[in-house]
Amino acid sequence: MLVIGIVTVYLFDDSGFIGEKKDDSINAVENAKVNTDYPLEISGWIAWWKEAEAYDLIQKYSAQITNVSPVWFYVNKDLDLINVGDVDRLEVTRDMKNFEIDLVPSLGSELDSEQLSLFLNDADRINVVVENLISQLVSLNVQGVDIDLEKIKKEDKDAFSQFLLNLSKRLKEENINLYVAVHAQTEKVEWEGVLGQDLGKIGDAADYVRIMTYDRHSCSNGPGAISPIDWMKDVALYNSNFIDAEKIVIGIPSYSYVWAGDECISLQYDELKKYLEGKSYTQKRDNESKELVFESEDFTAWLSDSEAMMKKIEGLREIGYDKFVIWSLGGMDEKLFSEQNVDTTIR
Repeated sequence: MLVIGIVTVYLFDDSGFIGEKKDDSINAVENAKVNTDYPLEISGWIAWWKEAEAYDLIQKYSAQITNVSPVWFYVNKDLDLINVGDVDRLEVTRDMKNFEIDLVPSLGSELDSEQLSLFLNDADRINVVVENLISQLVSLNVQGVDIDLEKIKKEDKDAFSQFLLNLSKRLKEENINLYVAVHAQTEKVEWEGVLGQDLGKIGDAADYVRIMTYDRHSCSNGPGAISPIDWMKDVALYNSNFIDAEKIVIGIPSYSYVWAGDECISLQYDELKKYLEGKSYTQKRDNESKELVFESEDFTAWLSDSEAMMKKIEGLREIGYDKFVIWSLGGMDEKLFSEQNVDTTIR
């Protein structure tokens, strides 16, 4: 059962989520503290459709960011490697080097389970993609690569593990770290999509494992917390049974879901602000996830804003996890970095 905080009626204006009267719980970010017993590392994915916003943020808060993963590569339906995004990659590479931020480009796909199965079981095709990928990574002189292949069938679990193991060996020859994104899972299997990922073998192959600890509620089900903090802790601890805890990176959402009738959309922080503009709604903060909840007769929205992200980080740090990756940097609530009471500087 979700315990909800004080309800206040709000209208949005250009200064933020502010209404006729301020609820102190909304601004509790000003008093948030984190456990600093462990060195804190914050990284982020960069969606290719929000690149400009992400790089603007990075320029302002470069000292607080460990590494970034722009989505630059896809495996397409022809099982070929394609490039995505519009930025000048050499310029980005130079900028990240100047900022002392590791560059870890991400490889995703637009494949469904059957198409991905064809890829994972085609050694010749994999070799072509891997060699093309590594050639570009070496040319860019990056420090790592992020593999985010999803919708893997249970029957292809071993094939995926072998793919990662072989890729890891090739990357080590080039002194490039392997990051692997995995679905959030606990002992109880609630979604068959996790069955294609063998956590133990992935942990063996990867230098870092990024757990996508979000979408507990999403467009695939109904309104609710995107990342309840206790659930995130359960996921992290379960994964630690199979993966060296030093390799684990906790995924933090920076976005919202909006459910309106039979429709559901995902909006980044800046996009939700525009969506709410001029609308009347109630606003409250959920105690279980610290996410903001917006409700009206027409829609329900849950947002992971700066306070929610901060509280998620705080909760995981309390049990010893110190590495976090945000999906995604572009258009997020920048107060996570700008609030001086949280020391995210790692250098």
